[in-house]
Amino acid sequence: METLHNHNQKTYENICCMYNEGIQQVAVVQPTGSGKSLLMAKLIEDNPNNRFFILSTSHKINDQFKSKLDEETLERLDFNIYCNIPNMKQEIMESLKPDYILLDEMHRALAKEWSKGIKVLLEMYPNAKVLGLSATPIRYLDRCRNVAEELFHNNLACDMSLSQAILDGILPMARYVCGVYSFQKDTESLNKRIEKSRNSEEEKKELLEQVKVLKENLDKANGVVDIFKKYIVDGNEKFVVFLKDTKHLRKMKPVIEKWFLDAGFTVRMYETHYKNVDKDKEFKAFKEDKENGIIKLCLSVNMVAEGIHGDIDGVIMLRETMSPNLYFQMIGRAFSCGKKTIPLIFDLVANSQFISDAVDNFPNELKGEVEKRKEECKKEGKEYEVGFEVNEFIVMDYFMDVVSGFKAIEGRLQGRAWTEEEIEILKKWYPIEGIKVKDRLKSRTKSAIITQAHKLGLKDGNKKWAEEEIKILIKYFPIEGMKVVNRLKGRTESAIRSKAHEFALKFKNNNKYIYKRGSKFVVMFRIEGKNVRFGTFDDEDEARRVAIEKAKELGRAV
Repeated sequence: METLHNHNQKTYENICCMYNEGIQQVAVVQPTGSGKSLLMAKLIEDNPNNRFFILSTSHKINDQFKSKLDEETLERLDFNIYCNIPNMKQEIMESLKPDYILLDEMHRALAKEWSKGIKVLLEMYPNAKVLGLSATPIRYLDRCRNVAEELFHNNLACDMSLSQAILDGILPMARYVCGVYSFQKDTESLNKRIEKSRNSEEEKKELLEQVKVLKENLDKANGVVDIFKKYIVDGNEKFVVFLKDTKHLRKMKPVIEKWFLDAGFTVRMYETHYKNVDKDKEFKAFKEDKENGIIKLCLSVNMVAEGIHGDIDGVIMLRETMSPNLYFQMIGRAFSCGKKTIPLIFDLVANSQFISDAVDNFPNELKGEVEKRKEECKKEGKEYEVGFEVNEFIVMDYFMDVVSGFKAIEGRLQGRAWTEEEIEILKKWYPIEGIKVKDRLKSRTKSAIITQAHKLGLKDGNKKWAEEEIKILIKYFPIEGMKVVNRLKGRTESAIRSKAHEFALKFKNNNKYIYKRGSKFVVMFRIEGKNVRFGTFDDEDEARRVAIEKAKELGRAV
């Protein structure tokens, strides 16, 4: 098999060490393109007498992984996809008999229906070692549930963000270019909404003038054609283009072709979506197309978002999303370990403007990681050198000012009246959840929620942290992890996780010596090659207390 990269070798050693210590369920969080599939292949290769059951999100991903293995190895492997698990017949599940269960894109294991089948599988094979892998372990649109915590008890062999991988030189820095292509119609629509709003005539006049100014600024900005001319280098590149549905694809296909032709490039397009019966052939042809002088585009609808890499030079986002997971999966297609060229990410729908509530978008995450490292070096009397000019790679500020302006105007429009039920939901949850209350108010925009909350005098649940709250977080998060939420009333798990990241706090996870057995908690240490139990408890906190004491006695990490 392919040799492990240095960072993967370290992760693999951590995985083996944790298994040897008796930890059954181990998770790996690494960004897309950093070689997670190599870890699975290495584990399979090093355990030739064991059976493996591998779950992923699609048969295409499974087929790609199978292609790297020989026939003899494949005989002891079983593959399936998450959506099939709830309906898997018991006799088939019983025939698997896996020694290892590998969960690729492990965040999918918490999906409402799929999780039921996963639960049955894990209960059927309690002695199987489980390895979960994902670049995005937090389900941001599902109450910020974290699969590494819920399913793997924070037993992490690696916890690496995309920004960390870039700054450590594991992945190349991408050029992230934010433009907009659809605001001509959006401005027309916004003007009509202003006219129909319940705002006063004076307010309408003011808002229409603001739209006019923003539109003029947008017209002065570089269009898509100019952006392509500036950043696409030789005309041989391959891009994955993400679109929202097949109707959108049909509408945009001639537009996309014209963009490239007007920019002076010849283009060839392939389509991968479930309505295309030749989708697999199309994608194979896209990957194998080596002809010079032609830009190759893979137009994708709900495909190629997870697990597929290859010789891809960048992505073009024409699909809007509020999901941080989908956002990072889309931009992740541009990255691969050891890539020599600069990946290109064209965000033409301003996704980076809206992926900011549950998690920072890529540009902000990168800048935040740089600042964090600068502060750490400053404390040691050193100066941190990034290695590249961040603002040369991230080209977005001008567009974001315009987009923010449009959103601010939308927030001032007076539309349909708020119902009593909506106001009660806002009063109850906004002080706790902040803007995340939108999940409870599906028909309301973020701007409308913020405006109404302001009118009601409600404070955002993500308000400034008090000094006492920070002290509690610093003292207890390393010991309790997300259970510190019980000490910080009014703080959401998302807010706690974000603030813990800001202070570089790590859950020291005394649970690595605690193993769940049904409803009981077992304290166990690996001593001289054997697993030695130090008690079985009904209460997890009591088990943790004993684990800490025994760890100190044995000179183990606490």
